[in-house]
Amino acid sequence: MSLDIFIEIMVSTLLLITLGYCYVLNKQLQNIRNNNQEFASVIETMTTAAKKAENVIYALKIATLDAEKKIDEQDDKTKILKSELSLLVKAAENLALRRKEIQTARKDEKEIFNKKYTMPKMPH
Repeated sequence: MSLDIFIEIMVSTLLLITLGYCYVLNKQLQNIRNNNQEFASVIETMTTAAKKAENVIYALKIATLDAEKKIDEQDDKTKILKSELSLLVKAAENLALRRKEIQTARKDEKEIFNKKYTMPKMPH
């Protein structure tokens, strides 16, 4: 009878050890499940952030294209204005040259007129 009791005690002890091991294992599995839920939450947050970043990048691309278009338009306008200004400067230079020629011609005419129509000085 003592051997039967010994075997029953051993089986009971092994069952208690197994029960304790199952309890510890259950706790670890619960921690893993909790961590998985937290991990899923983190993944969801990161996915949302990535989608927002994609939207911002898309908006930046559109803004960049719009700004590039405006810069090109301004560049075209600037080239036109530069050309017009260049023509105006040339016209102003031609006018200045023509004015100088007219002034020189008037001066020459005045000198010729003065030589022709001035009375000789009388000796004293």
